[in-house]
Amino acid sequence: MTGRVRKSALFLVLLWTLLAGGKSDIIVRPTDTEVRVGDSTYLNCSMSDPSATVSWYHFQAGAGKKEQRYVYFNGFLFNPYDTRFKIERDNSTASYNLVITKAELQDAGVYVCQDDESNKSAFAQLIILEGNPTCLSNISPLGFIGPNECGLKRDAILLSCSITFRGSVPSTLQWTRVKGGGIFTINDTLLTCSSSDPIGHIVCSYTAESDIDYDGSFFICKTKASRNNHYECSTGVTKVHYAVDGKVWISKKVGDSAVCTAKTNSLSCDYKWIWSDGERKEVISESSSLAISRVGWHQCKATCKLRDIECTFDALAVYRDTIETSIINWERLAIVFFGLCVIFVIFLRVITQLCLVRRNKTQQNGVSRLSEVCVKITRIPCLRKGR
Repeated sequence: MTGRVRKSALFLVLLWTLLAGGKSDIIVRPTDTEVRVGDSTYLNCSMSDPSATVSWYHFQAGAGKKEQRYVYFNGFLFNPYDTRFKIERDNSTASYNLVITKAELQDAGVYVCQDDESNKSAFAQLIILEGNPTCLSNISPLGFIGPNECGLKRDAILLSCSITFRGSVPSTLQWTRVKGGGIFTINDTLLTCSSSDPIGHIVCSYTAESDIDYDGSFFICKTKASRNNHYECSTGVTKVHYAVDGKVWISKKVGDSAVCTAKTNSLSCDYKWIWSDGERKEVISESSSLAISRVGWHQCKATCKLRDIECTFDALAVYRDTIETSIINWERLAIVFFGLCVIFVIFLRVITQLCLVRRNKTQQNGVSRLSEVCVKITRIPCLRKGR
């Protein structure tokens, strides 16, 4: 009796194992994607069991949720999908990939991949775009007035991107700023827009005040609802004219050189070096570089054209209080030496007077060492008059 129970239990275990092993799982699921009318795309679906059979269904965008349409079932493609759809079957990977060629607007909607035996399913959204996004902007070769020290109003950069689509979920547009190239490329996401209407038109607008960072950049608007296909449009390269206050206060000495480089991207700038000693001002150079030859304040001013407007401002290099160390002023040195001599003579006179007082108090037979020193000091010719 015990042996029969064991055999029955073993049979049930083997039967359960076979039944459980026969149920397949979806190991590669389709992902949301979007495609332009006339282009091709695909939706993946792979099973864990190579012997599994799969069906594809379509819930058309704008139709009711119960209006399920057969795309592929029992090895056959149904009308009207059979002319532009196909199944890529691979037994080694148990895949039933749905390939859509020459997509049309009516292809938009939800696609379901289902295991016929276990009824396990996975779905993905397909968005159909009527065309590429359309980019509009106020970018022109003249450029924009950017940051400046001349009181000129900064221009605004206006960007607009739009697209018409069809799907069970709305499309998404994203504005990105691109600057540089290669490993030094900058990609900044500026704005992401989505529509509340799954079937219709979406407009994504971005406005920014012209800034230095925007100079040399261009802007890309791309669709972002898909991990596969991305469609985009772009603007031209942006030119921002700027001239900002970049004062640098640095001490220099006579004989040094200074270079005035305005913090601007203007190609036409005139430079002017102004010297001052606190009372006088004088233009000493009309070049960007200067060889400092005298003491005082040296200030550089630049006049640059921002688009077609002249702008004068303090440039990047402003040098203050030049010190005179490389050129010797003999007159000043002589005055300092004469002053030190006068102080020294006065000091000796004071010492002499003290010594005379000390010597008078000293007995003749007990002359101290200090008295001897005082006697020698009083014999200095220039001090005898004071005895």
